[in-house]
Amino acid sequence: MKDGIMIDDKTGLYSFGFSPNYLLWKDFYCSSSHLRHNPDVNMNEVEAFVQFDSGVMRTQDELIIAEVPPEVVKENNLLPKFSYRIGVQKVVMEEENKLIDGVRILGVCDQLVVDCWSQICFQYFSKFNPSVISFDYLFQHLVQQETQKNLQQTESG
Repeated sequence: MKDGIMIDDKTGLYSFGFSPNYLLWKDFYCSSSHLRHNPDVNMNEVEAFVQFDSGVMRTQDELIIAEVPPEVVKENNLLPKFSYRIGVQKVVMEEENKLIDGVRILGVCDQLVVDCWSQICFQYFSKFNPSVISFDYLFQHLVQQETQKNLQQTESG
């Protein structure tokens, strides 16, 4: 049984796969399973599912989050177009610099769909800085954006 809060934007057009119109929100307050728990993931890292191809690891939304040196590819027998489970020790979120650091290959991923960037960030910040991630913060941010948009429309029209 899934738990959390489902947010669904019914005004947008939907396509199969990754969609910004649909969000299943999970945090400490509304979900008993908001973090992935896997015994082979260290305490100082979070698990992520990514696709490997051409020497880089990508998210579902096609963001390159890590370059993989040739010796690591050879050592771990990484195959192009395969999905892998990785352990992530650090997430960097800057405007032009979105990447992960301290990557450890855990094995081939048995999921059909890899993580998007927001899923990796959510897992990381929920584990290491839970005060950053809250539904109240998300809601306040969305209300603030909508208010600014309405003000701009009022001023221009």
